[in-house]
Amino acid sequence: MQLSYSLQNSVQNQRADMPFAARPARATLAWTHDNGSYSLNLQVERWFGGPRSLHSTGSVGEAGLQPLRYSERGGPGGPERRGGEQAVHFNTELQRLVYSNNRPDAALESGMQDRLSTIMQISAWLAANPQQVLRSKTLTLPTTGLSGTSNWEFVVEQLGEGSAVTAKLSSTARHDFDNRWELWFAQSQAWLPVRLRISRPNGDFMLLELAQQSLNQQFQVK
Repeated sequence: MQLSYSLQNSVQNQRADMPFAARPARATLAWTHDNGSYSLNLQVERWFGGPRSLHSTGSVGEAGLQPLRYSERGGPGGPERRGGEQAVHFNTELQRLVYSNNRPDAALESGMQDRLSTIMQISAWLAANPQQVLRSKTLTLPTTGLSGTSNWEFVVEQLGEGSAVTAKLSSTARHDFDNRWELWFAQSQAWLPVRLRISRPNGDFMLLELAQQSLNQQFQVK
């Protein structure tokens, strides 16, 4: 399955003469699932200025997605300026998270997701039992990125009625410098992510809106 998104950026001090400043941009989210394993890949042409890719691989169990490796490459000031790809390894044998950027290891908690698998895990929960998610009002997942772990908390809202229901989840900031993530999942699109907005504390934001989907593989986690 591949989802294509239109992409908007609002970045302070972005020069109008930069090659990407005036042209349209896009992003794609690709999902594959086979024999109990999954692969997720998000390619963004302009992640606050420069291209970036996020990749998550792992297994699929009764509890849903179980990441084994998460990586990022690119982006302004991102991993490409610090030696290329950086990754987090989920060592299930030792129950540890191992970071390639020399960050100290961390405990691998039960249900731990990465920044990318979190989006599709929420999508899967909505597809399985939307009313349970919508009634919850808040949703908390232990999550890791390249900078460490946190309990990622979202406020859950229901927008629309009937077949037009959309679930909106907004992350709550734990620190003044935290980015805010807003995710929209539409019932009419099998609860797939149809909109994603990441906002920085300084007002910069990146907005992805679903433009096209290629459902050559049904999205499911079991």
